[in-house]
Amino acid sequence: MAEGTDQMTITTEHVTVRRGDTELLLKGMSCAACAVRIEKGLNEMAGVKAAVNFANEKAAIHFDTEKLSIQDLIRKVKEIGYGAEEATDDFEKEQEEKDKEIKNLRNIFIMSAILSLPLFMAMFVGIFSIESLMFLHNPILQLSLAAPVQFIIGFRFYRNSYYNLKAKSPGMDVLVAMGTSAAFFYSVYNGFL
Repeated sequence: MAEGTDQMTITTEHVTVRRGDTELLLKGMSCAACAVRIEKGLNEMAGVKAAVNFANEKAAIHFDTEKLSIQDLIRKVKEIGYGAEEATDDFEKEQEEKDKEIKNLRNIFIMSAILSLPLFMAMFVGIFSIESLMFLHNPILQLSLAAPVQFIIGFRFYRNSYYNLKAKSPGMDVLVAMGTSAAFFYSVYNGFL
């Protein structure tokens, strides 16, 4: 069995079951519903008892090593639409991954802010009659600034929405994708028609 798996053998009159305990690091959860979805998906597997903690992004799993491996558990989490890897005692590696994720989110935020700032400024151009900035009301310029934010930077919401709907359990990602898409396409309609 995989390294880091604690195993215990339970023997009854007729059946011997080998049990293993492991912990998975989870990635891609955005709300408590995501944790519930992962926990439910893992617990549907034969011989698995899982508990997912949204706050620390980990799943504690007790499973039958005769029927499943840790890779099967990771594969199941990925099928549900999230990332997973076996937890280690290497705190520095976990912290390095967290720092990398935070840096990535910061860069995405900065790029979104740079592209959105002209759109935000365009709202005040008409109010304060700033003639030199009236070009900000050009629908093609607005579309070229908003589309990357909506579909490239916001792609993770669409991807997660797909998996949420596939699992018949819509969460916050579906709400964000629907709301921003409605606003985006209504703005496109108003800008060009």
